Amino acid sequence: MLLRFAISDFKDDREYRNLSPKTIGSYLLTLNEFQAYCASVHEIVNVHDVRQSTIKSYLLHCQKERNNNPTTRNSKLHTLKIMFNHLQETEVIEAKANPIKGLMFVKEEIQIQTFSDNHIKQMLNYYRRIKERSRSFNAYRNHTIIIFLFVG
Repeated sequence: MLLRFAISDFKDDREYRNLSPKTIGSYLLTLNEFQAYCASVHEIVNVHDVRQSTIKSYLLHCQKERNNNPTTRNSKLHTLKIMFNHLQETEVIEAKANPIKGLMFVKEEIQIQTFSDNHIKQMLNYYRRIKERSRSFNAYRNHTIIIFLFVG
């Protein structure tokens, strides 16, 4: 099966499953980019000719040439996994020939932003003023929750 027909079939299946147009559009951006990469770099047009090395090569291309960060590359890999698993479910490719099997997501650097002391003081002052001004249950509850979160 040609890769472009497989993508079209996958799009129809996702529409049938009632996925949002934004989700389908996001899938198609990645899949069409992958198809163009396969055709131009590896001269692959048939879905049966896609190998795990082809997918790794594409993801390396995304990293080096397109400057995609690890999160973006993992999103693209996720989309490819969904499509190739769909091809396996619809028996277009066999389970042992699925090139996506065994491919792992890349490690992402996750940085957690913390509040500065000044930010904490501003939040506490804000909720304290609200509590004093309105004297409502919600104001006392919110003030208590904020204090609990900062102390805990």
